[in-house]
Amino acid sequence: MNDPFEFEEDEWVEICDASGKRSAMRHLATLSVSGKTYFVLGAVSQEEDGPDGLLLVREDETVDGVQEYVVADDESEIEDVVGRFVAHTLMQIVENAMDDAPEDEEDAPCLCGMKHAPGEFCFCDEADLLQ
Repeated sequence: MNDPFEFEEDEWVEICDASGKRSAMRHLATLSVSGKTYFVLGAVSQEEDGPDGLLLVREDETVDGVQEYVVADDESEIEDVVGRFVAHTLMQIVENAMDDAPEDEEDAPCLCGMKHAPGEFCFCDEADLLQ
């Protein structure tokens, strides 16, 4: 995994707790932190006895080499991984906003929403003149 974060769209997973109760969750992201793989899952619905909000699941391997998925419960581990997830998500939002921003002032639309020709005057900044 080159990028430590992989975001999935509309991928659904089913989890099962120790008592056998199954819940559907949305797979939001896969993260690689400190050599471990984590999955960020979001609750699909608010079940009375099901998970709500976000769930952080770590991919582990048993001593026998069997792959297992464990819900992270260590507070510092959760804070570290979720903090990185949030920071990465915010950086993506900022980068996308920067990509969508006009290159220079001349390309920026006027306050009235129109893109005027260079040097063309618009009265949108002069609200008192229009009264």
